[in-house]
Amino acid sequence: QSNRFGCLARGDMDIRDHAWFGVISTEKLLKKKIPAPWVPNIKDPLDAQYFDSYRHVENEPPSNKPQLSAHQQDLFKDF
Repeated sequence: QSNRFGCLARGDMDIRDHAWFGVISTEKLLKKKIPAPWVPNIKDPLDAQYFDSYRHVENEPPSNKPQLSAHQQDLFKDF
């Protein structure tokens, strides 16, 4: 059992009832009636200029960890 907000017995109500969120109307939020504090100016649907770059990860050499065996792969076939 995790002691994180949202993971306790009251679920998301622990988050909604927390004082930090007291100024937010959950009803308006769910109905998308609260204007965004900042709207990014994007050029097209694939514009990712406001996201962090992960080129350093993409350019890493292949892992030297052993590949899963056919039996191990089979264990996850319906996952």
